[in-house]
Amino acid sequence: MSNNNRQNSFLSKIPRAYYFFGIFCVLFVGLMVSIEIINGRFWTSDLVVYFGASKDYFNGADPYIHNYGLDTGYFKYAPTTLYFFLPSIWLSLFSVQILHIVLLTISLVFSILILYRLNFNNLNSKKYAFLMYAGFIVIAKHVVREFHMGNVNLLLLFLFCAGLLYLKRGKENTSAILWSIMIILKPIVILTFIPLAFYKKWKIVFLMVGLGAFYFILPILNSGTDGLIPIWSKWLDSISAHGGYIISENSLTYILEYYSGIKSNWGASIFFLMALLGFMFITVRRKIKIELFEWLAVFLAFCPNFFVTDTEHFLLSLPLIMLLVRYLLEEKRWYYWLMFAVSIFFFSFNINDLLGRPLSDTLDAMGMLGIANLTFIVLFLLVRTKSSRNKLSNQLN
Repeated sequence: MSNNNRQNSFLSKIPRAYYFFGIFCVLFVGLMVSIEIINGRFWTSDLVVYFGASKDYFNGADPYIHNYGLDTGYFKYAPTTLYFFLPSIWLSLFSVQILHIVLLTISLVFSILILYRLNFNNLNSKKYAFLMYAGFIVIAKHVVREFHMGNVNLLLLFLFCAGLLYLKRGKENTSAILWSIMIILKPIVILTFIPLAFYKKWKIVFLMVGLGAFYFILPILNSGTDGLIPIWSKWLDSISAHGGYIISENSLTYILEYYSGIKSNWGASIFFLMALLGFMFITVRRKIKIELFEWLAVFLAFCPNFFVTDTEHFLLSLPLIMLLVRYLLEEKRWYYWLMFAVSIFFFSFNINDLLGRPLSDTLDAMGMLGIANLTFIVLFLLVRTKSSRNKLSNQLN
């Protein structure tokens, strides 16, 4: 078969609904960005930080000492991250903004399509095609902020989803490469991959560790051997300072203090993490069949609660939400759906233009986004455990 015939055969197998969804996302992003440009709000403040820090670093300056825009506009990411933005030093800011928007849009489309395929994989069925759009709506609020800020969380989402897809296909090396890039771009997602050790995926773990060592020494190319340790030390100082000047109403640290008055920087986060690890240990020991990729989605969703970070990071909860919908459709319990609907309201629809700023600000101050996200985690584990036990009981009978 010729290459053209192979390509035509491949394209013909892609459901038409996928094309329509891709066009929908492109139109949405195009309209949103056009409005921001017209209104002079195409700021991409986080991208400006990457852009400025890259130019400084590759021109021999320290990227960790300058403010590149907002009060919090200091570069606070690993020095290796700058190598992913190396091409930007030869381009204008506007060119970089447009390229970044294109990459984010591609990441958005393919992330949702991968999640849809993993959870509702009958390509000939149109029954659940609406869930692609539902998945988009669920994170639309966070996606809008992501594009406005010009962050890389949609890239993280794509790397995670693509890694899941290759894991399901047995291509563990590819998963390890994708996930290692994900970690170096945003080290806070490292919690996501704790389940790999529980499920004894040592090949992936060791490859990711090896790639991590490579990423660690990569700055030698620009900083030299004498500058390697100092540049990483400056990164540690920057993230330490970042934790001091940013407030996240959705972190467990904030939620604990708001509702109990107890001040503890890491107490609530560590407690919830230990609870998740304990529950995972019990399910593995009792052979409650929760798949590895499901646990990975749980821990990814937990990262924005564990750390103090911005609200757009909660779009990383989409893999868990899509999984939860899948099992809710199987269970068909109205009270599960009620819990889910209430959580979706606080997660997706707490928007100033929808609720009004006073009410929206009050809900923000109450940490309702973070609470809704934690509810997704608990509800998924409850529904998934029940589903696993029911299937086991049916097999025994």
